[in-house]
Amino acid sequence: MPPKRVAHKGPNSLYTLFFCGAGLFALGLFTLYVRPPWPIDETRYLSVAWEMWKEGSFWVPKLNGLPYSHKPPLLFWLIHLGWAIFGVNEWWPRLLPFFFGFVNLLLIRRLIYSVYGREDLKDFASLTLFGHLIFLFFSSVVMFDMFLLLFVSMAYLSLLELHSRKGNLVYLGISMGLGVLTKGPVVFLHILPISFLLPWIFALKKGELLLFYKRLILAVSLGVAISLSWALPASILGGEAYRNELLWGQSVGRMAKSFAHKGPWWFYLLNTPLI
Repeated sequence: MPPKRVAHKGPNSLYTLFFCGAGLFALGLFTLYVRPPWPIDETRYLSVAWEMWKEGSFWVPKLNGLPYSHKPPLLFWLIHLGWAIFGVNEWWPRLLPFFFGFVNLLLIRRLIYSVYGREDLKDFASLTLFGHLIFLFFSSVVMFDMFLLLFVSMAYLSLLELHSRKGNLVYLGISMGLGVLTKGPVVFLHILPISFLLPWIFALKKGELLLFYKRLILAVSLGVAISLSWALPASILGGEAYRNELLWGQSVGRMAKSFAHKGPWWFYLLNTPLI
């Protein structure tokens, strides 16, 4: 059952959006002014984008002359889009995360309203997200997290209406496909578990349940097709080693055994309160 829309007094939406947008913009300018790109991640991703641009290798990311299989190309393509318009510069890729951070603030407002049906909670949700240190941090670095959050949020919005006539499986499939092109198959780990829980959360009837899962399967198939439309040609152009790493090592292999971010149990225990 969709939530009943209820009017409650709360913060002024226009002031809230202005405050959050101005805050992100100020943080972006401050970041550009006070620090260079941070090694290892920011410098690496900017180097990949530059090398792709310099060599015209827009289908296969490259680093130090070799195919770079650790990340898909969507972030690098967005960097190239700005470079094509403004010329090669440092500020465009470093401001991109701030822009997508603001879009995520807009999406969290829509999500919270879709779930609770209360206008005032939209403002509280965006202010709460804006107040998180981890959100501000990832809005200020050239990494993939703000982009992944965007497509996961878009997918959640689609899932909430997938069982109804307004449900759009194409929107959901595109969100998942672009999520894969942002950070790989990990996007399915963010989306599919909640997908299987939603029918019980909404107490769907048998007919609605069948429609939901039918649309979900079609949406996942579309998302996989979108990701393969890049991955298959790239695996051919990149050579055998790149193909093996892209189609296996960075998906199944990475989920089975993390090679880059593995740590002892106490590492996560100490960092969880900070996050």
